[in-house]
Amino acid sequence: MKSSDTSPTRHVQMEALICQVQDDEAHVREHARVQLIDIGIRAVPAVSVLAKSSRVHVRWECAKILAAIADPDSVPVLVRLLEDSDAGVRWDAAEGLIAIGQPSVTPVLRAIIHRSLAFTIIAAAHHVMHELAKQKWGEFLKPVYEALERQEPAISGPTAAAEALNDWEYKSLAG
Repeated sequence: MKSSDTSPTRHVQMEALICQVQDDEAHVREHARVQLIDIGIRAVPAVSVLAKSSRVHVRWECAKILAAIADPDSVPVLVRLLEDSDAGVRWDAAEGLIAIGQPSVTPVLRAIIHRSLAFTIIAAAHHVMHELAKQKWGEFLKPVYEALERQEPAISGPTAAAEALNDWEYKSLAG
């Protein structure tokens, strides 16, 4: 499907896929997931709404689809899903942020700074920082990763994240 194709037929097809990805049957969801991933960034707004579902498998499908599409516009939703009650949802959200790369750095660091006391974000943010710190441009994230491994990550993480965020923003200003 071409990204410029916004025909009513395509819209109806996407709505049907969004319904199917919420189905109780795994094979129905998987088929819809594959098609939504194939649609790509045009599916991101409709898929993002699924993050608010009360059903874990729907939020998991949302995270899985957004991770596969890896559109920077999905970063805010994926960051919110780092705090999901389900570990699988958190893991797939982290995988999406890793796939997106640099555009996810500032939102993840800010989430660590402001929401680490809730603790659910720690493990998923740890995974994101570990993978992004491996990138040539991500060396400055290594102290954040290490802080999230410590005994009290909800205390050491925000401090390290604030320092990394300052470095990151300074580098972007410096050109």
